[in-house]
Amino acid sequence: MTNRFSLDKNKIRVLLLEGIHQSAVNALKEAGYTNIEYLKTALEGAEIEKKIKDAHIIEGLLSKSDVA
Repeated sequence: MTNRFSLDKNKIRVLLLEGIHQSAVNALKEAGYTNIEYLKTALEGAEIEKKIKDAHIIEGLLSKSDVA
């Protein structure tokens, strides 16, 4: 049964920051998510705002990240 309230997994944009463990990337792929962006480094300012703007799932933001 398809949930009528969710986007297709291939349309959900996942953003992984700060070197999230590879097992998380693998688990998301195994669950059917294909639109995954994985960054090993931190982002700041306008760069982070641009990246998170269209993301549906964001993991790896540190508490010191300034997202206004």
